[in-house]
Order: sequence, then C-alpha cells, then structure tokens
Amino acid sequence: MVFREISTPDLLVFVSTFADAEGNVISNPWSAEWPLETLSKVTFVQHAWIGGGTVVTVEWLPINASAIERATFEAGRTSMNQGWGGTTEQLAQHLSWIKNPEV
Repeated sequence: MVFREISTPDLLVFVSTFADAEGNVISNPWSAEWPLETLSKVTFVQHAWIGGGTVVTVEWLPINASAIERATFEAGRTSMNQGWGGTTEQLAQHLSWIKNPEV
C-alpha cells in the first residue's frame, strides 16, 4: 500500500497493489485482468446516535486501468464486499479488545 492521505481520526486514502517478496508490484496472481492498482478511501464517522459507535465507509476504485480491468473489478464487487466485511469485523474485535482487554 502507498498511503496518499491520512487524516486522524477520520480518513485513510491509499493505493493497493499486489507485490512479490521484494516489494515489486505484480499482477493479481488469481486474475490477469485485475487492475494493477486500486484506490481505497476509508472514512470513519463517529455518531452519538448509535451509542458513540463509528460508521466506516469504504470506497474502492481501479486506477490507471484498462476497460477490461475496470469490468473485471466491477464484476468482483460481491467478493470484495465479503473481504472488506471480514476486515471490518476483525477491526471491531480488535477495538473491542483494546477497550476491554480483560475479556
């Protein structure tokens, strides 16, 4: 990942790529038609009306991508939702542990 913007505590913007062991950018090992780079924007908005909870919004787009790569990315949105969902569940568990480490 290459971070483009970090605004504590409410914003992360970064470019994601696949990489080899030396950190060189490589194509997706499962799909040659996947975009080489994707741009993620993750926002965190705290809301008093949900018990002080935080709403996390993820926007994810291909960048510098061909038409085929963009179409492949769009076709994969369902699996991306599952991946991001699992990631946010892990984040929630981690934050819960930080708040109450005895549990």
